[in-house]
Amino acid sequence: MKIQRIGSRGIVFSFPELDQVNLVAIYGKQFTYLCDTFIGSEPMEEIKKFFIKENRNQPIIVFNSHWDWDHVWGNCAFSDSIILSHQYCRENLEKGFWSELERNKSYIRGDVKPLFPNLVFTEEIMFAEDQVKFYHTPGHTNDSASCFDLVDGTLYVGDNVEYPIPYVSHPDVNTYIQTLKSYIELAPKIIITGHGNRWSLDLVKDNLKYLKQLVSDQEIDQSDWNEDIMQRHQENMKIWRKL
Repeated sequence: MKIQRIGSRGIVFSFPELDQVNLVAIYGKQFTYLCDTFIGSEPMEEIKKFFIKENRNQPIIVFNSHWDWDHVWGNCAFSDSIILSHQYCRENLEKGFWSELERNKSYIRGDVKPLFPNLVFTEEIMFAEDQVKFYHTPGHTNDSASCFDLVDGTLYVGDNVEYPIPYVSHPDVNTYIQTLKSYIELAPKIIITGHGNRWSLDLVKDNLKYLKQLVSDQEIDQSDWNEDIMQRHQENMKIWRKL
């Protein structure tokens, strides 16, 4: 686990598996916020020990940015916490948790038990005392949501932004485009993605350009793509054409 401090009160926990998974913590006055929980209880116990060393005695609020298994399996390490998500995330987990667990069980680290969000929102929820906002930003999935720290201007976007092109898992790409436009208009000082280490608004703009080309059937420059990225693009086209 790599630990990086960002802004005045943020921490990024990065794990090398699965194209580097990034979790974000924000130290508020009232709560400690943890965005996403990775692939099981074991790495989350490491993070909880880190919070103890940092003398963070506030209750932890866990945020699930979307329902993908590599972002929610560690929920079970926080049975005494508020687990927050968009309403669709809770619904998607109820429908698909067990099938995703069976399909990807080789990745489990520690224990994995179903612990679903116990506080959901439809548009946004604001923790005014800590100046932390969570809001619906559909894109990669229909339940995708983002976290914005108004104090530091830090935006956590989950899997809505990827290098070099995004993963389209839901056919409403036009809404995805609007979400990426909203990120650019917000102009955050710091942006953190759910995977990888290329965190910038330029990457958001590149993802936006790609999606616009996808929906308009424009020619897309693929000269720098490896086989994996080519496969991602092919899957994106299949999903988009299902609409």
